[in-house]
Amino acid sequence: MELRGVNFGPVSAASGALNNGEGYRYHNRIKKLPGRLSSGFDFARATPVMKTGTLDPNAGNMPLDDQFQPKELFPRCIYVNHLLQIALNAVSLSNPGMNALLEAGRWQAQLNPFWISFMPNRGTPEQVQLRLDETESFARLLLHFCLTTKFKSRFGVQLNVSCPNTKHDPFKMANEAIGLGRVLRSILGDIPLDLKINAMTPIKAVKLIQESGVFDSITCSNTIQWGMLPEKIHWRWISPSGVSPLIKRGFKQPGGLSGKWLLPINETWIKEARADGVTLPITACGGILCPDDVDRMEYAGADAIALGSIFFLRWWNVKPCIDRAYQLAERRWR
Repeated sequence: MELRGVNFGPVSAASGALNNGEGYRYHNRIKKLPGRLSSGFDFARATPVMKTGTLDPNAGNMPLDDQFQPKELFPRCIYVNHLLQIALNAVSLSNPGMNALLEAGRWQAQLNPFWISFMPNRGTPEQVQLRLDETESFARLLLHFCLTTKFKSRFGVQLNVSCPNTKHDPFKMANEAIGLGRVLRSILGDIPLDLKINAMTPIKAVKLIQESGVFDSITCSNTIQWGMLPEKIHWRWISPSGVSPLIKRGFKQPGGLSGKWLLPINETWIKEARADGVTLPITACGGILCPDDVDRMEYAGADAIALGSIFFLRWWNVKPCIDRAYQLAERRWR
């Protein structure tokens, strides 16, 4: 997928899947496994999307060391069910803040195109101006580093937002996203901008966003909050009591769902978006665990895919999924 002259390819590693580009410590354990279990864990051709950061340092629920790695090998704020092929996470944007991430120089050292993922998190849902100001400060900080340090590769900015429920006013959601995007565009100029949403975002809102001309692409989907879409998600299969496993572990947040169950939800959303006139490039993210899932997203109308939970749910399928995405892209390019 090419945006504003930057080729991001047909497949990316979803925000945080490779941490800040360097991966996680458990990845080293996977690489030592025998045969196909390790050979399939090859993500060299996937465009990295950096772990979503905020302007200010944010502790969240996943303690980090001085290398921005989780202190826990298997963080307690992430619940994984390999049998159901799903996961819940309440990481809650644990990150050292954008200044520390940029000062580390890891993004500047990237040799191939990548995405910086940002989410403004100040204030209540009604305090939009706080998030506009936060986004402006982030954009000016990023511009400062672009002018004073050398980035070896071009990159884009992914604005990570999500719609809290199906009754969310599409006009309010669209207006805030457009406003945040305009701030980024006014300061960062001709940089590729992607908007990451979840599959509960009204298509009406996306059409308004598209009409604004601010964003170059859409990524769908972010996680689905615990308890939402009960007609489509079998929450009781995860917890018969209806209480999130993360609440049982003592966290205040029940977490967001990723993994297999998101695939048909995202697939349907993309089909409906295309049928309703959404023409922006769409990166399909969520529940892609095997090459057949890549095909499903392609046929639904996605222009590219992003791999996330596959990195710990079905890691041996990472390379086959990437290879399949490139095969399908080559067909489109002919």
